[in-house]
Amino acid sequence: MPCTFAARVLSPGFGVEETEEATATADVVTAFWSLLQVVVEEKALEARPGEVLVYNVTVRNFGNSGARVAFHLVEGPADGWAVTLPADLVLESPTREGAQAEAVVRLLVEPAVRKGWNNDQAPLTLEVVASSLEDEGAAADPVRVHLLASVRGRDGASAEATVPAPTPLAVLLALALVALRRRT
Repeated sequence: MPCTFAARVLSPGFGVEETEEATATADVVTAFWSLLQVVVEEKALEARPGEVLVYNVTVRNFGNSGARVAFHLVEGPADGWAVTLPADLVLESPTREGAQAEAVVRLLVEPAVRKGWNNDQAPLTLEVVASSLEDEGAAADPVRVHLLASVRGRDGASAEATVPAPTPLAVLLALALVALRRRT
């Protein structure tokens, strides 16, 4: 970007006369400077078996140009848990009037469910990286957010079968025991 600079020497009392204004033109190259703010209000969520945890992630671009924002999972849960990352998005610089410099995206986590009682936790580390829209290859340092996903409760399918029905033989034995006790 060409810029024009103007200067004048003003040094009264030092024996140097005031000069006329001198101008010079030079090309100024600005580098991609990214400053992302990533906020997750609730970093630890708990669900019952079969429910999906939803983390609302607010991303703000305070950089000097538009940025492509990508989401990566660098630490994830054990096998059986399903994680759905937000889609990549574009955020403009807040210096551009009317530009979208902020977005709220959702990270979804579906815990693994075992039959019976569930009480498991999974740490997650979400990495958010901004790269320049104008200068291919220019990327910022990643921002990492640490989250905790938990599942607690009884699996709904196994809740119905928690108390087995008595067999007819067991009912007859119980009645016989009651009758014997009354005689004595």
